[in-house]
Amino acid sequence: MADSILTPGQRRLHLALMAMAVFMTGNAAYLFAARLLAGESYVSALTRFYQSQLVLHVAVGIVVLLPMAVFVVWHMRRALAMHNRRAVWTGVAVTAATVALFVTGLFLFQKANSAENRWAFIAHQVMALVASLGYVVHRFISHHKPQAWAVR
Repeated sequence: MADSILTPGQRRLHLALMAMAVFMTGNAAYLFAARLLAGESYVSALTRFYQSQLVLHVAVGIVVLLPMAVFVVWHMRRALAMHNRRAVWTGVAVTAATVALFVTGLFLFQKANSAENRWAFIAHQVMALVASLGYVVHRFISHHKPQAWAVR
């Protein structure tokens, strides 16, 4: 029995997507922490480094969308053949949350993170958690669960 339903090409693409996801998680954690530590005066505390990280967050967020879409379409045929509805639906949920992340991210980029657009900022943060936790659930209810060493 195979360790994965992913083909070698899908595994390479998945690895690249996971690398970008890890970067985005760390980057988002920095942006969140910097803003939290600055408190109410965060606008005056926007250093060049913070701004460069914000631009990098937007750029990587845009770059990751196309490979993610390719992976989802490429993976779906084999995933559907496994007849695991729960895995398919959690995969759909992760994909929907990722698209929502993209949409809210572009909205925030275009309209700015202001008091009247706080709903989009909160939605963006919530969708990041939904996508991340949804992916973990997706992997654990799949036919080929992660190896024990991978989740320690």
